[in-house]
Amino acid sequence: MQELNRLTALRRRIIQYEQGARDAVTDPTAVSDAEELLAQAPQLDLEAAAVLAWFYWYLRREVTERAHEEATGAAVRLFFRVRDLDPDAVLPPLMEQQYAARAAARELDTALAAALARDASHRRDPDAMYWAIAVLTEAETLAVEAGAHADRVVYRCLRGHQLCALYEVLGRAEDLDRAVADLSNAVLHAPDDPATAAVMHGYLGRAYLRRHQLQGRPEDLEAALAELRQAHLGLAPLGPDDPEWLVPTQNLGAALLLAGHHEEAAAVLRRLLAVHPQDSPEAAQTHHMLAGACRALYLGHHRRQDLDDCVLSLRAAYGTSLSAPGAAGMGAEVAQLLAAALLDLYRVDGEGRYLEEAARTVRECLEREDRTGARMRLLVRRSEVHYAAYHHTGDRDELDAAIGAADEILLEAAADADASRSVHWESAIGPIAGAGAVREVPPGAGSE
Repeated sequence: MQELNRLTALRRRIIQYEQGARDAVTDPTAVSDAEELLAQAPQLDLEAAAVLAWFYWYLRREVTERAHEEATGAAVRLFFRVRDLDPDAVLPPLMEQQYAARAAARELDTALAAALARDASHRRDPDAMYWAIAVLTEAETLAVEAGAHADRVVYRCLRGHQLCALYEVLGRAEDLDRAVADLSNAVLHAPDDPATAAVMHGYLGRAYLRRHQLQGRPEDLEAALAELRQAHLGLAPLGPDDPEWLVPTQNLGAALLLAGHHEEAAAVLRRLLAVHPQDSPEAAQTHHMLAGACRALYLGHHRRQDLDDCVLSLRAAYGTSLSAPGAAGMGAEVAQLLAAALLDLYRVDGEGRYLEEAARTVRECLEREDRTGARMRLLVRRSEVHYAAYHHTGDRDELDAAIGAADEILLEAAADADASRSVHWESAIGPIAGAGAVREVPPGAGSE
């Protein structure tokens, strides 16, 4: 009788809440009655489970922090029991989705879970990723309930990896923070199998690297390097043909480059180039990074071989950007870097052919590029190249071309509402900015 009275009282509270009385579900007596009934949850019949589920569903809206988490957890468990008892029972839409995820999770093992996560990541479809995350969350809950500790760690690791992939698609920092938290926990409880542990270290290193690229925190870059080095070491027996070796190695190269370990970065990136199909977007991206490492080495040590290697990599990346659709987005960036490297070669050798190649590269890219920022960087390079060509040949047409590019930059800068960006572009063209002053400079021979 007491149980029936409690159910009747809670049903009345639910009706009052639905009519606008928000305090109906937070009343201490009502909460106490619900807790008494919740203790009997495994034995509740359909009607009692439904009343209690809706009570906790409404209570979760009105409480915060730990009370919110507890009410949500109770509502989820109760709605799942309601649906188990009555397949036609009406659930809140969110619970419908979660019940479907729980049903899918019951069919999973760790291999199927990995396949689900891999498919969602490759499709780069946010809806598929959300679904994978929901199923993996339910799979982890089921593993905890079953005492399957090793499986729980795998499901959490896969969820963290999926959250990192979701960040790469949507760019939301909170997804990245959740990824780092999940993957850190998974690595802390990593299995004894060295290869599996190395994969987890690679996933965590990737998440730390993305967060450093987003927020610039040095500690994230240090953590990324530590995790990726450990992954690279653990995955070495797999060899470069295994995808599990390839991705962490690519991320290790990027992290080493960002950290200024240019010799080590160049060595890692060259190993990657031996694996990537020639003229693929992946090869173009690796050439791009290798060029950055080689240019930094040249600037630090002034070794001609480093400059030659930089130019070769940039030529390869630029060529691929013209032919491979997946690499087209990097064309402008690579073109202006190639022009800068060719200018360096001209300053070393004094050969005009490098200026001709630089001018042709920039001109071709400007014809295809319509993004303002990219065009401005290319115009800066164009002005530099033509100004150097003027000093090399004494041709006044080269001076006019340099000034024309500088004038175009100044017009764009004047129209930019961001004053600091405007100043940046004006300072970038340096001595070419004042057309009259430039025209008075007599042509010279050799490099500037």
